[in-house]
Amino acid sequence: MAVAVGVAARQLVALLPQPAAPPTIEVPTTVTWTPPQWIRGFGPGGSSDGYGYGGVGGTVTPPTAAGPSDVSANWSGLAATGATERQISATWRAPAFTQPASEPRTALGEWVGLGGMGSHHLIQVGTVTEPGPNGQAETLAFWEVLPHPAVMSASVPTGASVTSQIVPVGTDRWRLELTIQGRRTPVVDEVVTLSPTQATGVETSAEWITEAPTDREGIMHLAPVGQTTMTNLELNGSTLASLPSADLTPITMVDGIGNVIAQPTVSVTSDTLTVTTTAGAASLPESGTGIPSASSVGA
Repeated sequence: MAVAVGVAARQLVALLPQPAAPPTIEVPTTVTWTPPQWIRGFGPGGSSDGYGYGGVGGTVTPPTAAGPSDVSANWSGLAATGATERQISATWRAPAFTQPASEPRTALGEWVGLGGMGSHHLIQVGTVTEPGPNGQAETLAFWEVLPHPAVMSASVPTGASVTSQIVPVGTDRWRLELTIQGRRTPVVDEVVTLSPTQATGVETSAEWITEAPTDREGIMHLAPVGQTTMTNLELNGSTLASLPSADLTPITMVDGIGNVIAQPTVSVTSDTLTVTTTAGAASLPESGTGIPSASSVGA
C-alpha cells in the first residue's frame, strides 16, 4: 500500500456497481431508540468491492515515499498488499464520544484483518462502538470469518487499551485474539480453520481499519469520535518502517460527492495510524445506489 497526500475530489463521483456478495460482518445494534437490528458492512469499501472513487489519499510521514492511494465509502485506514500477509496486530483505545450521539444510525468500527482488498475472503478482529441509552459511547469486541456472521464478545470499557492480533497457528489456521490491557484472559481468543481457497484469499492483503458500519438502511453515520489512533502496527512480525512503502496504501473515506469524511495519517517512524473523522457524516445517502440490501449481504 502506498501512502500519499491527497485532496478531496472536486466533482461529482459516480459509484461503481455493487458486487453481488461483498464481505460483511453482522453486529447486533445496541442503540435503544430503534428496534434491534443487524449492523452489517465491515467489508471493504475501496475499489475492490465497487465503492471505488479514486483520487483521494491519506498522508504519511517520512521516510516512506508517496504512492498510490485508495478511496472508500466505508473504510479508512491502511492496507498492505505486497506479500503473503499472514500475521497482523495493532493497539488502540475504545473511543469516547466528543459529544452525545444524536443520530440514531451512528456507529464506528476499528479492526485488523487479513484479506478483503482483492478477495472476498476476510478474517477480522476488533471493536465496534455505538451510542448507549444516553448517547454515550459503548464498545463491544467482535471477531469474524466471512461468510459467517460476526461473533460478539465482551464489553470494552471506554478508554481501555486493546491489542488485536491475527496469528497463524498451522496450515490454513489462525488465532484471532483481542486483549484488554490489565486483564489476563483475552476477550476474544478463537482459532479458525479455513479451506485452502479461503486461506489463499485472506493472505492477499492485510488492513488496519476505521469503518462506518452498515445497517439495513445503508452505511451508517460516523460516531462522534473525532479521531481514532492505532499504535504498534505490525505485519508479519515487522513494523511499518520495515515494510516497503510501495506495499502500503492509505484508504480515505468519502461521501457521495467526494468530500473527505475520514482521512488517515500514517507515521512509519512512530508506527502509528490516526484517522480523523467527521462526526455524523454519512458516506452515502440512505437510499443511495450501491448499498447492498440486508438480504443480499454476506451471501
